[in-house]
Amino acid sequence: MSSTEMSKGPSSSNVTIISIDFTTTDSCVSNHDNVEQKEDDELVDKLAATINGGLVSLSLAIGHKLGLFDLLVQETSEFNRKTAQQLADAAGLRERYVREWLRSMVAYGLVECDEGTSVYWLPESRRTAVNSTVFARFIPLLAGVIDDVASCFDRNGPSGVAHDRFGEFNALSSEIASFTAPSLVEELSRVKVLNEKLSRGAVCLEIGCNGGHLTAALASTYVNSAFVGLDSSTDAICGARAAHVDLPNLGFLVGCAGSLPDNWANRFDIVIACDVIHELAQPARALSEVLRTLKPNGLFSMIEPKSYGSPKRDREEFGCEASAGLYVTSLLHCLPVAMTEDDDSAFGSMWGAVRAKNLLLDCGFCDIQTAALTDSSFVHFSCRKAVKLM
Repeated sequence: MSSTEMSKGPSSSNVTIISIDFTTTDSCVSNHDNVEQKEDDELVDKLAATINGGLVSLSLAIGHKLGLFDLLVQETSEFNRKTAQQLADAAGLRERYVREWLRSMVAYGLVECDEGTSVYWLPESRRTAVNSTVFARFIPLLAGVIDDVASCFDRNGPSGVAHDRFGEFNALSSEIASFTAPSLVEELSRVKVLNEKLSRGAVCLEIGCNGGHLTAALASTYVNSAFVGLDSSTDAICGARAAHVDLPNLGFLVGCAGSLPDNWANRFDIVIACDVIHELAQPARALSEVLRTLKPNGLFSMIEPKSYGSPKRDREEFGCEASAGLYVTSLLHCLPVAMTEDDDSAFGSMWGAVRAKNLLLDCGFCDIQTAALTDSSFVHFSCRKAVKLM
């Protein structure tokens, strides 16, 4: 607050001299400037960390792709340290590049080294953590389509990016699914009505099955049921047939989820869609087809990324970096794949559980139940086709 003083001049009548103390006001301005400067500095540091993290991700991707992390796990320990040359020889790779890669991982704090003897090892406490390096391989794959996606921003450019442009991305997704499918089957088995139907014997369709690992895991678990895996990618279906040829209760077909065969009406007891509806050009049409092909009282099991459909709420739930990463993945992959038909109804992966539930209702499903999976980044929707009363 300002201060006002009353004083009397030495040789004049009484006058009022107003003396304003600006110290507090200046302090407020200064503090405001300091807060803004601090926020700006923190944002600059955050951006620098993100950019550097992206660069580190590329080195992680190389290490995983070339099997260098597996090699470190198998060949090194605190008591069994290796030189870059020894590791390069074991991997059949060029030593100078292996050495530079190792140095980047030492700088990152994942690999340890003794600089005096130039030996490297992976500590026991970090061996589980390196399993997650597989996800770093998505970074260069998504970077490879940046120009394609950027062209979609142009009003006169393409509306989306062809699914074939993501061939290696889809193959890596299938590779990861081969490891996660057993745990996902365990999750689904906890859905009582689904488990009962499959145990008794049911006819089940999975749309968007990619490499067929979930369908195959279900087929090997529920031998009394018959399973069909469907995907629009010929390469994916060919790979699925080759990988799972030993399961007699399983078959694979090339087809479009939005246009299923006419003679499939009321054919399936169960339809499953795992992490796929948000990538379809016309999701409502696909869900209507699912409803058509289900038998009365048939069950639809849909797994979608967990999201509130709000970047701010998702940031509170997952944290800044993780939530931003999910939205960027949607921008660079999920949305461009879904927009190939120039349809603004495409959702992207972060469309939100409320919107997903409302779409299921609009398409005619009933008894919708939701549950978070143990992997908290996904939500399971269970619903059914109503029985029409005569």
